[in-house]
Amino acid sequence: MNKIKAIFKYPILLLFAGFIYFFSIADVVTPDRLFSSAENRNLAQMPKLTWNELINGDFTSDFETYVNDQFFIRDTWIDIKAKSETALGKIENNDIIYGYEGYSFIKRSVNNDKQTASNMAAVKKLLAERGNAVLALIPSAASILTDYLPAGSPVADETAIENEYCTDLGKQYISLFEVLQDFNDEYIYYRTDHHWTTLGAYYAYDEICEQLELQAPELEDLPSFTVENFFGSHYRKTKRPDTLADTITLYDMPITDIEIVGKEVSGLYNMEQLQKDDKYAAILHDNNGLTVINSEKAEGKKGSLLILKDSYGNSIAPFFTANYESVSLIDLRYFNTSLAQWLNENEYDDILVLYNFDSIQDEKALYRLGR
Repeated sequence: MNKIKAIFKYPILLLFAGFIYFFSIADVVTPDRLFSSAENRNLAQMPKLTWNELINGDFTSDFETYVNDQFFIRDTWIDIKAKSETALGKIENNDIIYGYEGYSFIKRSVNNDKQTASNMAAVKKLLAERGNAVLALIPSAASILTDYLPAGSPVADETAIENEYCTDLGKQYISLFEVLQDFNDEYIYYRTDHHWTTLGAYYAYDEICEQLELQAPELEDLPSFTVENFFGSHYRKTKRPDTLADTITLYDMPITDIEIVGKEVSGLYNMEQLQKDDKYAAILHDNNGLTVINSEKAEGKKGSLLILKDSYGNSIAPFFTANYESVSLIDLRYFNTSLAQWLNENEYDDILVLYNFDSIQDEKALYRLGR
């Protein structure tokens, strides 16, 4: 009895022990989740225990990630953390910087030189082998919307990558810095997401058309519709309570059909996805290994265009249906065929290599451009 009374002399300790006990049990009995709609990503699953992974430390690292991802009511804790840090006046959370007028930016202060060198070597090999290929690199919002960044914010120097790797490519490189900077007072990047808007994509498309001697249609002549209340990847990482929603504008380009990995789908946009959290994924039905968009033949149109791209390419691709009878997109993260074999078996009038600077620095799948 005296021991029990002694325990209750320390209520905070007792409360803390109960907290640990409750959440330990809750973690065990709660089924693991495969996907977080709040963060728009797959969650880590229980790693397989093998002797080699235990010895080299991979199991411990993977298990820690698993526990963090599957923690009981994880989304609620993310919300609480975001509200607490906002109340404390913090200007960043989870590697996202809070900018002015509702804008947010990925925190990145240095370039990933090793991966960049590897990826650009693969890009240059492709360009050397394919005389009809051009490269365009998409600047990140932090490199263009500098007026919306808090003073002293860490920003990687993307122009340094351009100067080091692209100046010797001549007409096979199309710089997008100047054209996007010319319109940086317009809505060319989302506030809550890392992607450019379709307006930003159009300005880049117009610049690419000029370099390729193509005629871009006037934006006001294209039928469009808007989707409200879009909260993108930055919001899902921070859950900042005072976040302003974005608007997505989609252009309904006239096409005859669209196939994704050989299966025909309805329209350029997945209308059901527009009712969900990740509305950007509705554009071209999200990222897929191979997407082919066909449109009617018309005077002045070329035959075919291949776009090798990341997710930024989804917003710009529909515009090219005004210039090509067939527009194909390959995302090497999901493309299971050898790219060299595919290019040997399929001919294209033009090839556009189109990646955001973050992909050039980080995406390991880009080595396949050179193979």
